[in-house]
Amino acid sequence: MDTKIPERHKQQALATLAYHLGQGQRLTCDREEAVTVIAEHFEEATARTLVGACARHGLLAGEDVLWFAPHQTVQEYFAALALRERWQQECQAPFLRQWWCSLRGEHTIALAADDWWAETFVQLAGMLDDDADRLAQDLARVNPWLAWWCVEEGRAVSASTREKVEARSMKLLHSKRVQDRRRAVSALAQMHNERVIEPLFE
Repeated sequence: MDTKIPERHKQQALATLAYHLGQGQRLTCDREEAVTVIAEHFEEATARTLVGACARHGLLAGEDVLWFAPHQTVQEYFAALALRERWQQECQAPFLRQWWCSLRGEHTIALAADDWWAETFVQLAGMLDDDADRLAQDLARVNPWLAWWCVEEGRAVSASTREKVEARSMKLLHSKRVQDRRRAVSALAQMHNERVIEPLFE
């Protein structure tokens, strides 16, 4: 039934929808809202067909209200695809443009300050090859603990990148600012995973 729909169109539709839901920190939306969001990249009839196809394939569940199935991790995966595209485009922009976007908090990496996006960035870290070091270093400037999590769970990074990320993380843990220490403890609680925590305290 869906053989004429290219896989890349389904992927783009789901990435667009996942990123849209992430911006609103939501897990569900009305079917018509999903069609409208996806129609930003496709004609409305095509967007409607794509939503139906993704539902038949088990990636979207529900009737009038939709959500990613079978688990939120699927939404995070497709949101990570959208993040990857946006972040890589930003990395290729002229330096002054990058600096200006970063200054105004408009760079994709700014989302790392919000805990809602943590799992999505971890998924992104697993998708990268040559850019893994750059992502970890970019994240370390915004959220060192998330950067450390990505280093542990994502693609391999260089020893120097690992050292920089660890140094920034430990600096937060020993900060004189109560807010920084609370943030560090909160991040440790969220990342209750032996592979993540143990290397910091050996």
